[in-house]
Amino acid sequence: MKRMLILFFMAVTVSALAKDKETKVKTSISEATVFESGAQVVRSGKASIPAGTSLLIFDELNTAIVPSQILFNGKGDFTVLASYHRYQVDTIAGWDVAEDRKKLEKERTKLQQEIAREQGWLQIYDREEQMLQANQIFGSKEDGIEITKLKEAAEFVRQRYLDIRTKRLEIQDRIDEMNVRVYEINNELNMLGGIQTKQELQYMVRINSEKQQYAEFNLTYQVANAGWTTGYDA
Repeated sequence: MKRMLILFFMAVTVSALAKDKETKVKTSISEATVFESGAQVVRSGKASIPAGTSLLIFDELNTAIVPSQILFNGKGDFTVLASYHRYQVDTIAGWDVAEDRKKLEKERTKLQQEIAREQGWLQIYDREEQMLQANQIFGSKEDGIEITKLKEAAEFVRQRYLDIRTKRLEIQDRIDEMNVRVYEINNELNMLGGIQTKQELQYMVRINSEKQQYAEFNLTYQVANAGWTTGYDA
């Protein structure tokens, strides 16, 4: 039953916010008191509010501010009903090249996988060459070996060595070409630049006004990343 009441309350709250007339309030710092550690800041702004229920939105606030510690007050004939907050993340740069970045990264991944496969073939040919070097005894001390068979074995080893060296050179050429392309892709990605985002705190106050009016608003809050120390010139 308690869970149903909570869900009902959330549904009513969301529904109410959706119907409220939104009014963005542009504010600036009007007062600041700096302590040795931290500071108290007052932001002020003015806005025209309509008659009825509306939602005041104070945006572009520092995310270091603790929303529960914000104090709201204003000058005007209105009633404060509730306050809310949310964090907004916006992409401010790089969104227009996101598709190009995705294509380049996909091509680079494919090249890196192909390079890994080619390097695997190099390892196989290296082992085959080591096996040829370790097995070059074509007869025994007791029986010896026929000259014809020795020539055939020598021809086989020589041809196989030549094939292995040729294959390795071809593979290394392909790897070098792909590494050059990977280097070019990395440069292109660096030229595109990264996706830049901006996170801000939005503080919202739901109010009710009997009439349309022009009102003043203040937000007071604490910031921790401020302070002062004494210094002397002697």
